[in-house]
Amino acid sequence: MKQKFIYGTIFLVILTVNVSNAHVRLLVRNTNWYYLRHRCYISLPSGTSVETGMGRGATELRVGGGDVAFAHEDAAGIWPPIAYNCPTRLPDGPEVALDLTFGWVYVADGLCWTPACRTFAQSFTAEGPELVSVRCFVASPPKPIEVSLHEGGPRGRQIGSIKSFNAGTSNWGLVFWEPGEAPTNLGKTYTIVLNSADGTGWNPFVHSKGSCYDKGFAHFDNVPQPQTDLCLLISNPGDGYIRHLSVPDSANKENQWSDVPNGQRFISRGRNLVFAMIEVECGSSAGSNSEYTPLYLVIRREGPNGEKIGRKMSISHLPGKQRSIKQRGVPYGPDWIMLEPGKTYFAGLEFADGRIPNNWRTRMRLYGELIAGSHPTIASVWTTRIFSNSIEVVWRKGNPSSTLIEYGKPGEDVLGVVQESGKEGWAVIPNLKPDTTYQFRLIANSPQGYKYNSPWYLARTRAEDGTLSNVQPMQSFGIFDPYFLPVADAPLSKPMALPSRIMAKTVKLKNPGFESGIKGWILSEGLEKKSSHENNRLKPYQGENMFGWMRPAKGKKNHDLYRKDSVTQKAKVKQGKWYELSAWAITAEPDWPKEKWISETWTYPFFQSRCRNRISLVVDPKGDEDFTGSNSTQWFSTDGKWMLLKKAFQAKANIVTIGATFYQRGERDWDAAFVDDFELIEIDKTLTP
Repeated sequence: MKQKFIYGTIFLVILTVNVSNAHVRLLVRNTNWYYLRHRCYISLPSGTSVETGMGRGATELRVGGGDVAFAHEDAAGIWPPIAYNCPTRLPDGPEVALDLTFGWVYVADGLCWTPACRTFAQSFTAEGPELVSVRCFVASPPKPIEVSLHEGGPRGRQIGSIKSFNAGTSNWGLVFWEPGEAPTNLGKTYTIVLNSADGTGWNPFVHSKGSCYDKGFAHFDNVPQPQTDLCLLISNPGDGYIRHLSVPDSANKENQWSDVPNGQRFISRGRNLVFAMIEVECGSSAGSNSEYTPLYLVIRREGPNGEKIGRKMSISHLPGKQRSIKQRGVPYGPDWIMLEPGKTYFAGLEFADGRIPNNWRTRMRLYGELIAGSHPTIASVWTTRIFSNSIEVVWRKGNPSSTLIEYGKPGEDVLGVVQESGKEGWAVIPNLKPDTTYQFRLIANSPQGYKYNSPWYLARTRAEDGTLSNVQPMQSFGIFDPYFLPVADAPLSKPMALPSRIMAKTVKLKNPGFESGIKGWILSEGLEKKSSHENNRLKPYQGENMFGWMRPAKGKKNHDLYRKDSVTQKAKVKQGKWYELSAWAITAEPDWPKEKWISETWTYPFFQSRCRNRISLVVDPKGDEDFTGSNSTQWFSTDGKWMLLKKAFQAKANIVTIGATFYQRGERDWDAAFVDDFELIEIDKTLTP
């Protein structure tokens, strides 16, 4: 089934659900991703705001009846899911299972990185009316990075001001633009440029298999890299949510800290408030304010002493260690806080007795809707009955909407579309084959024209009616999993091909497939001079030979091992012409293929064993051995499958150096990395960005 990828984030998802029972048990699944530490914020009808916590499991909450509001803010997935068929049922009794996952955004595992360059860029296609924020996952040590938005390519007209962050060592850098500062036109191409402020090299993370966004590509020091996308999260929402305009003290405008210790003035751009993200920096220890708990978020007219409007929300106590920064989110139902566009309001933190926190700094991001209550959302999806030839699906809605279901087999085109039946939140997927896995998603459309796409869910028909499928379900992910449908994996998108890449003359290489051993190739010191795959569980891409290494660990494993090797040769070209180097590459390590990702003893180090063997293509267009910066591709890790790598360059001499580099980090039971079938082709037109 062909699936659209959006390069960015679902910046804000608001959902209001009516819970009629007096005491109800909420089971909440709030993320698709098993690596991501991500929160979902929930406001209860009692005026209490809570959160689901962080991680991949579900969260249990007990609430009273009435409307319950939920919000995801800045959803940021960096790990693809693995989900299989497992038992599901509609909860009985006073329980509500709320599946708050949403459709695939940008799938980048962030396990490999680029060569060090001064400037990186990423093009993307606009999905909404303005750029809100950019996150970048940085591998190298922290340093100031300047971020700017450009029309078209990286040398295009700059839009808005330059922002900056200081992040690194496997952390995310984040920048925001003011509301309306960075407008974009739907469907047009824009580029995010990230420049080292001190002019030295740095390394962002990328996806281990290269491209995962089919409407843009990366640049290394202004050289296009069509096979690579940076590990960026570009928030360019087109969902109709709007940011209210903050009114900060001019001296703190860049960092958005408020001039009032306990809150933020803002100008309403819509008729309601649906979400507030609060950040607090404590100027003193928590104990100095602990006697005033609980803490409330209160909305007032004009300023801190203005008239209170709507309900106040109790939130978990924010202060922590001195000078620490805490963050909390507070969602609202669409009509809990009604505002007048253009008017000034104040969102403030107050204790129960009316006192305000002392010696704090606050900053807030506040959101509303263009049209109150207009966003359709699917709260939960279940398969109530599964037969050999059909699947019965039920779901809960947020706001009123009409819903349809697209379905098909994983990896194939859509087989059909089912409309919602007369009974709201119910449909049957018909004419299916027995004992077959299908995937489906729900698409909700509101009367105001907004759309919500659920994730792709998995379900398997029975072998025959009255009997269970003979396929054993995989291990469940947590205690609440029987309440939730498994989520389908998302395929990688194909690398973007530049229209100027017209193939022309092939350049002769020496022994490009290693069929004559290592004849014609230059090996780095210490690299074994073998090309045979004898006693190797991996086979050449073609022919009888390939080159690389298979290293079984001997004795105690050296987990601190770092090793880098290269295999290169010289090639005759024409100075000034453009060329494309390609080769097939494969890396492998224990615990693969992918079916072994899931286990009862799942731990973070288990995932850390991935991508420890990597390969990059390298070129020195001057014929020397400088493989730094844009002379190299990113590192690639292929998970035991052959992958075609490509590298375009302009020759700076009549002799160039081409080849591949290998990287090993730590030892496992065995490690493998091989290349095969090199090819060098002259391309007819330049790759001018």
